[in-house]
Amino acid sequence: MAAAIIASVLLAGCASSEPSSTQERPSTPVRTEARRIDAVTGNLLVVPLDAVPLREIDTSMAVRLDDGRIIPSRLCRIGVSIPRPGPADSLPMGWLPPVGVWTALDLAPANAQLVGGTAVVAIDPPLDAVGQAIWIGGIRHSVNWLPATAALVRTESGDGPWAPVVPEPSGALLDAAAPEALTPLGRWRYRLLVDGLRPRGASEPEAAHAPRPFADPVIEALARQNEDRWRVALAWLWAADPELCQRVKRRLAAVVDFGQGAVSPVWPTDHASLDRLLGDLLDPTLTPARRAQHAELWLDDQPRGAAWIIDEGGIPSDGGARIVSVGVANLIERETLCWVQLPDAGAPDLRPLRPFASTQLLAAVPAKVTTIEVRVGGFSARLPIHAGAIPAIPPGVAAGPLMEDLSMRPWLSGEVTLPKIEWTTSAMLHRPPPRSAETSTAAWELFVECRLIPGVGTLERESVRVYLGPRSQPTRVLRVGINGEVTTEHPSHEAGIPADRVNVARHAGGWSFRLPLPGYAIEPDSTLRLAVTRTDALGRRSAWPRAMLPWQTEPARAMIDTGAWGTRSSAPSVR
Repeated sequence: MAAAIIASVLLAGCASSEPSSTQERPSTPVRTEARRIDAVTGNLLVVPLDAVPLREIDTSMAVRLDDGRIIPSRLCRIGVSIPRPGPADSLPMGWLPPVGVWTALDLAPANAQLVGGTAVVAIDPPLDAVGQAIWIGGIRHSVNWLPATAALVRTESGDGPWAPVVPEPSGALLDAAAPEALTPLGRWRYRLLVDGLRPRGASEPEAAHAPRPFADPVIEALARQNEDRWRVALAWLWAADPELCQRVKRRLAAVVDFGQGAVSPVWPTDHASLDRLLGDLLDPTLTPARRAQHAELWLDDQPRGAAWIIDEGGIPSDGGARIVSVGVANLIERETLCWVQLPDAGAPDLRPLRPFASTQLLAAVPAKVTTIEVRVGGFSARLPIHAGAIPAIPPGVAAGPLMEDLSMRPWLSGEVTLPKIEWTTSAMLHRPPPRSAETSTAAWELFVECRLIPGVGTLERESVRVYLGPRSQPTRVLRVGINGEVTTEHPSHEAGIPADRVNVARHAGGWSFRLPLPGYAIEPDSTLRLAVTRTDALGRRSAWPRAMLPWQTEPARAMIDTGAWGTRSSAPSVR
């Protein structure tokens, strides 16, 4: 499993040497994953083993110190699974990845049928083990013995290295970051966000918003191990350069203010990069100055900004240009300038942007332009846009597939996520033939098909919303439920809706309907501004023509030229 593989990368590094000729060796030599074991004195140590098949690991092997003492140990298989949703469950898309259930089972004959996961050995070294190496399965591994967290920096005044990244987090931010507290690989970062990873004395109460411990002792030891390693790393960096330490902390647990109360994590997701940084900060051979240099290099490698298209068809404009709405975010510690650079457009409109903040830029883009360049300080991105209005030609305009709400990782990388095939939503805008000889013109109709998995989620949640007219000032928002009921959610236009019910075709794998669109949705120049969203049985939202941020309340619009119908015939126009 991916999360278990990540665990083996993040947990520990090891440097190993062959044992002496007098040392017994198991039938399958066991090596740990990386170059060095970083062990916090007095804590249970969880060490991932080399990627040998679980059944080939000698479950009777002993763990010894250099002086020959056997120390208590437990061989386990750590795995993570995401339960399949049931009939009444909800699974709304989150900004962070979904949370799995972490388990640690003994590597014993009773569990021999289990597959996947990562083999680890949980070791309980005595306090006087400091200075010695650890022998695992007959192979010697050097240990970087780190100080107990109780011995780390405590200042008489101020927070020292333990200032929380967000001293008073909002409820919305805590909810967005909550999944990180529920994984042993990420709990350290949640603590860094809310309490600065401040070491807690035995008699001290937990800080506000502190996460709960894991019920499984090995999983809890894994979480504490990551927390303590980062505590030591940041304390040593603070001793070398306090200001740099605070900048690294703010980047490790970065959050961006998206406006209107939306503040969400934007922290690094490259676990290999995080592992290298942690290994460098804990490297016992580095001087404080070299440790600081490694931290600066890591900061320089982080993304300096982000940019994405919010909307390109929802704002009416005069002339041939269209108004494109662009979202930008500043991911560095200082205020910078942001702008949209258009070819042959002269000097751009420069806008200041606060550190770790986001804003919206508007640009008048000529109709034939298909790519725009966006700058946020030293960051730049070339974003594709549609070249003008989509011509509505027979057999119709394909409005879909709908895209899931953006989560943090795709947002940072510019990727788009489609639902699994069992949950896809597709639609087509077309103009059916007149229903009778008396009807000279045909109305526009939207055919929508929603797929689902029977018995998963709650069918009453299933609904589709059709947005007509400009963004922020729609002429109508129509909601179609799985029961066929059509309701108006934005009655800004005095005209009625074309129907209060539609016929819904339901089958085991989904449902579909045809919705006639009101004539007043078509603008005088034959432009139709259209968007479609769906909330599925699990409470997840998807949208077309652009994926939405989770806190976004209204989708982008596609600009469709209905006057092109009948002028030529071709394959469906696909966005």
